Amino acid sequence: MSRRPLYALAAAGSLAVLAASTGAAGAAPAAAYQVYEAPPSTMAYDDSVEPTIAANWKTGRAMVISNTTPYVVSFNNAGRTSTWAPAPGITTQYTTLDPIIWGDSENGRVIVSQLAGATSLMDISDDGGESWQPAQGGGPSGVDHQTVGGGPYAATNKPLVTSYPKAVWYCAQDIATAFCSISTDGGRTYGPSHPIYTVVNAGPLAGCGGLHGHVNVRQDGTAMVPNKGCLEAPGTTLTDDVTKVGVALNSDNNTGPWTVEQVPDSTTRGRMDPYIEADRANTMYLAYVDGTDKMKVAVKKKGGSWAKSVDVGKLAGVKSSAFPLVIGGSPGRAAIAYLGSKTGPEKTLDAQNTKFEGTWQLYISTTLDSGRTWSTQQVTKDERYPVQVGCIRKTSNTCEHRNLYDFNGITVDKLGRVMVMAADGCTPNRGCVDGVRYDRQVAAGGAGDDTNVGFVVRQECGPSLFAEQQKKLDAACRIYRR
Repeated sequence: MSRRPLYALAAAGSLAVLAASTGAAGAAPAAAYQVYEAPPSTMAYDDSVEPTIAANWKTGRAMVISNTTPYVVSFNNAGRTSTWAPAPGITTQYTTLDPIIWGDSENGRVIVSQLAGATSLMDISDDGGESWQPAQGGGPSGVDHQTVGGGPYAATNKPLVTSYPKAVWYCAQDIATAFCSISTDGGRTYGPSHPIYTVVNAGPLAGCGGLHGHVNVRQDGTAMVPNKGCLEAPGTTLTDDVTKVGVALNSDNNTGPWTVEQVPDSTTRGRMDPYIEADRANTMYLAYVDGTDKMKVAVKKKGGSWAKSVDVGKLAGVKSSAFPLVIGGSPGRAAIAYLGSKTGPEKTLDAQNTKFEGTWQLYISTTLDSGRTWSTQQVTKDERYPVQVGCIRKTSNTCEHRNLYDFNGITVDKLGRVMVMAADGCTPNRGCVDGVRYDRQVAAGGAGDDTNVGFVVRQECGPSLFAEQQKKLDAACRIYRR
């Protein structure tokens, strides 16, 4: 079990919560968040690289995965505790790459994916991780950065025969392009893969390269795959100076070509994966790290155009950011989670440089009005042992400390509570021995420790992402505050 204090600076090694709104007038009020750290002796504690999370609305629990072992996480509101029970499936028998978990929260299905060459190993559970069945695996598509998502079928070219109420999507990148395939039987088998963009700037697939982000699906059935580096103009080459953040879209169940939209005012260093989600009104929220390491969010309502990008971390003093996540809810409601540092870049010295002196905490920004106003909170608050100390390595550069890898995970439960799964790179005697960060341990002749301890942040009080669930969330909050 794991227990963390609320509204106080925690003892050394723990992650406490700071509940203070920094939003503009009229923004969402402050929420209360609880941090639940993975227990020692679990894989989620020892090696939580690229963690992802799925909420199960039927059981009230969540399932997370890090490395190769899924865990079922149960929460005790009254005791502010959690239990982590392993739920190993067939894919855990193999050492693979890029563990991914996706859950159909409403129907209770969970899919675990482990990348295996140009395809993947997949397991499906319909009973909360008690038992698993092997699936075909997505692809064949790409060799890296696979992602699984799902949602309603699009009205255009909807399959005549389906055996599952939602479409399940599998996407992966193949060095210079990327492919997606769709399943009509809940992820057991997949149709043919189709390219979603290419680095050749010609036609509707023009303009993106490198790694893409996670696939998510709007309520109208449009599949969305974000990309940090899309070509700005015909004839240009793929460099940081001429790329914008974009999103590949498909609204016909993968039967026709994909299109690529760019955020007009975006700039990017081409490092961190962007993240896109939509609310129930099909308004899209695209979060990305811009060319100056700020956490930006661009919003587009269905049928409209992209609004000016907003720096959601500014009012909280965030000057450098990493690993954006987005989750949508009722019309106009969404939350952005990310790592932030109050130390900003100086000329060529930025968050991916070994000389970067910043510390990192987890932040969550919330909107209730389609992005017109945002409320930003610093969720973790331990100054001696923050989430990360020093640089965060994402691409090949001078930072030697690549302990947090590429991304974290986000979901929402039935009451509209935001939940984030992330990795902690600085705990007592792991990652930060006696408060000394990894690279300085190595410089002093020590071995260092590339630690990544998994933890879940769950919203316990405050505005629900589902307006109709607000009274139930308030009732759960009263139990939590006792």
